[in-house]
Amino acid sequence: MSVIVAAPVQKKKQWIWQITVLSVVLGVLLALSLETERVQKENLPPRFSILAKEYRNLQAINEGYAKQIAKLNVDIQQYERLLRQSSGAKSSPAIAKLGQKLQEARQFAGLTALQGPGVIVKLMDSPKRKEYAQRYAGGADSGAQYEAALQDFLVHDSDVNGVVNELRAAGAEAISVNDQRLVAQSAIRCVGPIIFINGKPGGGSPPYIIKAIGPRQEMKDALEMTGGYLDTQHLREYNMVEIQVADQVTIPAYDGPTFFRYAKPVQGGQVAQQATDGRG
Repeated sequence: MSVIVAAPVQKKKQWIWQITVLSVVLGVLLALSLETERVQKENLPPRFSILAKEYRNLQAINEGYAKQIAKLNVDIQQYERLLRQSSGAKSSPAIAKLGQKLQEARQFAGLTALQGPGVIVKLMDSPKRKEYAQRYAGGADSGAQYEAALQDFLVHDSDVNGVVNELRAAGAEAISVNDQRLVAQSAIRCVGPIIFINGKPGGGSPPYIIKAIGPRQEMKDALEMTGGYLDTQHLREYNMVEIQVADQVTIPAYDGPTFFRYAKPVQGGQVAQQATDGRG
């Protein structure tokens, strides 16, 4: 006769209750976590939204300043026109000379739109940049090595600066990049994927159109010379530049701020004294 021994029911029930309690606790914690995340999203806007709103506000302020500058430039031009008319009516050589010097100073400072013979340079990313990058990356079409190689076939702020320097050295009298006039205080620099000119994203993204007024053939030869910037950086080799000689190039006036916050005119006699003392 066989004897059947019953399993310890009490121990089995205790194990089930432990799992049940643990599941309930985990469920409550998960629900609290999700609710907290939802409340945070509702009460605290994402960082990107805050930055985007701040950017729009600053952009609106800059646009307002740009309109004020444009209006002041119009007023200045009207005053200059009245000055020329007055000098013509009175036939005063002194006033006529003053008006001429003022106009020359405005042209030199970039505050007057100019036109004349020159060159138009187009800088662009290489149309075969992915193919070239893959070749230099050992056949890979992704990864760190591929991305690093790809940068060599994209236009950067250094390329724009290099072309501008070549044009200036060749005698360019006025230069613009994507219709942004370059003056003494102009800066060309990358901010993310776009180029800022004169402190604003006027450069945009490629292609970049660089216009220069000056001796056409000399500027073209300077850009194409062996050992020049385009040659050493292989921009022509990788089809990243086009050069066009033009009979008539129009370059707009500079529309940015024209005041100095820190630089002050040297008082009379100080420059000569510094030169005499050897401190200039």
